[in-house]
This record gives sequence, C-alpha cells and structure tokens, in this order.
Amino acid sequence: MNYERCHSSAITNHNMMKNFYVDNNGFFGRYGGAYVAEILYKCVHDLQEAYLPIFESQEFQDEFHQLLKDYVGRPTLCTKPNV
Repeated sequence: MNYERCHSSAITNHNMMKNFYVDNNGFFGRYGGAYVAEILYKCVHDLQEAYLPIFESQEFQDEFHQLLKDYVGRPTLCTKPNV
C-alpha cells in the first residue's frame, strides 16, 4: 500500500464524514442517536463541544497530514516487505 493511496483514502473518508453531522440533540437524521450513561454524559458533552474546533484547527490538520505522510502505508512487523 503506498502513501498516495492511503492519503487520498483518508481525505476521501474525511470528506465523507462531513455528510454525517449530528444535530444538537445527538441524532444522525431522523432516528440515529446514541445511549450515553448518565455518569458519562458530561464527558461526552465536553468532547462534543471540543471536537470540531480541534479537528478544524490548523495545528491539528498540520500534525494529521504529517502523520499521514510519515507513517501511513509504511511496513510494520505485521506486513510483508516488498523484496
């Protein structure tokens, strides 16, 4: 697997994710949603509030693309090297 293929796949997946925004009540469309235990509700709410600003920040995007460039598609102990 090469970097260009992984990188374009990651960008495509990111663009596809933009189509799945959750409304203010936590629903994906008319029926989608999630059960959150009461004890976790504040943590999940804080995560929801922080997610998009962090994800859309230039600092995060720079680090994300650097990681894609340097690590995605590289051989690991689980992959067979091309010889």
